[in-house]
Amino acid sequence: MIYNILSFVLGSLLLIGSPLNHAHSSFAPKISTQDTYVEVDTTDEAANKERDVLQPRQFPNEDQVRSEYIVTYISSSTCVVAQMDRHDTIRAFIDQKRLEAEEQNRLFIVRGVSLDWDVEEGFSYLQSIADFDEISVGLNWINREALRLIWGDNDTAIQPRIPVLVIQERDIVSDGPQGPLRLDREDIVEVYQGLDEIEAALDE
Repeated sequence: MIYNILSFVLGSLLLIGSPLNHAHSSFAPKISTQDTYVEVDTTDEAANKERDVLQPRQFPNEDQVRSEYIVTYISSSTCVVAQMDRHDTIRAFIDQKRLEAEEQNRLFIVRGVSLDWDVEEGFSYLQSIADFDEISVGLNWINREALRLIWGDNDTAIQPRIPVLVIQERDIVSDGPQGPLRLDREDIVEVYQGLDEIEAALDE
């Protein structure tokens, strides 16, 4: 009987050190790691909320404001920038404004508007300039963005002359957990027309 008891105790000790039990114990840290991952996500989300800076592909909640700094480039494949191959000037201007947006804790948005009549030509031209977040192509001076920014009713005089770079600040808010999204503010703050004026802005 004593032999049977000793055998049972010895067998139990061997079972504790068996691979099966190690496999089970190694499973627990995986759960713990997964829980830690969730906690890290929550921390990052709280940090983003504290900074009040949304991600580029993130919509605002009812207690948030999506603050944007927008550069809109209006031109065409036949303008002086294309004819003189001065695309680097436009890219440098966009990069400079990107830094200004970061300093203001605003999301940086780049729009491209081509006034070419031919949509394919205008699209190809914009692709050669920059990686735009939004584009509008076609219909020359009756393009929707030309009608809105140049011919539209705004406080900043913009002449029908290209190339032109329009700088705007825009705030988007949400009226509830499920929206609707609403444009709270959209102001034109700067306008640069003509290649000379754009290059002068780079030298400031």
